[in-house]
Amino acid sequence: MDIAPLIQQLRTPQVSTRLAALQECLVSQDMPGEVLLAVLPLTADANDTVRDQAVAVCEGIEEPQLAISTALTAYLPTARGDAAYWCVTLLGRIGAGAAGAVDVLATCLERHELLAVRERAAWALGKIGPAAAAARNSLEKAAQITDPRLSRLAKDALDEIG
Repeated sequence: MDIAPLIQQLRTPQVSTRLAALQECLVSQDMPGEVLLAVLPLTADANDTVRDQAVAVCEGIEEPQLAISTALTAYLPTARGDAAYWCVTLLGRIGAGAAGAVDVLATCLERHELLAVRERAAWALGKIGPAAAAARNSLEKAAQITDPRLSRLAKDALDEIG
């Protein structure tokens, strides 16, 4: 996979070019982190087809490379909508290797405007496990709120952290 041209295609304003690049990403067996960071914003693209294809790419990444954790952590505070959701999801899929993201995930859990992203942040902190102990206060607050799903996910994460 030639990374630079692919990233350029993912960032072009032409829908057909972005879709072709996303198709290449879908068949890739080992996606470099730089490419994944170019795909993430497309999960919030204005074009429905581009957005759906970008989400499909993210869904197919069951075990993100550990090396991408730092870049995902840096990207999360500026990510919006589905891009934030998928960024948090990928950090959670990294698991304990994403321990460096604990503070950013805790902030996301407390302050993100989308409930789905806050729920996913609680889930991701649980997947990080004991290394997410610094987020205990944020999780305890979330466990007390009235939204049953967020409360349950926060309680589950607290159980995982120990």
